[in-house]
Amino acid sequence: MKVSSVAKVIFLLQHLNPPGHRRVRVDAENIAALLYPALGAPWEPHLKDVRDACARLLNEHFIGEEPESGYRFYRQEEKTFQQEVDSQLVDEPKLYGLLREAIERQASSLGMKSIAVMPGTSCPSTCSTRRHCGAP
Repeated sequence: MKVSSVAKVIFLLQHLNPPGHRRVRVDAENIAALLYPALGAPWEPHLKDVRDACARLLNEHFIGEEPESGYRFYRQEEKTFQQEVDSQLVDEPKLYGLLREAIERQASSLGMKSIAVMPGTSCPSTCSTRRHCGAP
């Protein structure tokens, strides 16, 4: 399945669905139906190829996915923004530390003395690591 074929169908369906007037959801199943190669051709491999092409377009920020209408092409400024977001490196330990601090502050402001970390276990709100309370 050519990615360009999938892109053409997305473009067509996007323009058949003006904002506020959704007619056909732009999803892999409808795209695959419009690109169905021949009566009797196996559906699942064809659908997988279409999904793979959609995933490639998503990963390369040509398209996005809207909850109501499905896939749509990004405007240039949206594409640039998505590429900039992807280029930012994430320091996972720092991110988890920031999240933990925010949760601890919120728990403290609510007067909570502990925070459930797993069903059946809890961790003191001053806990600095989940290992402290035996959680994995």
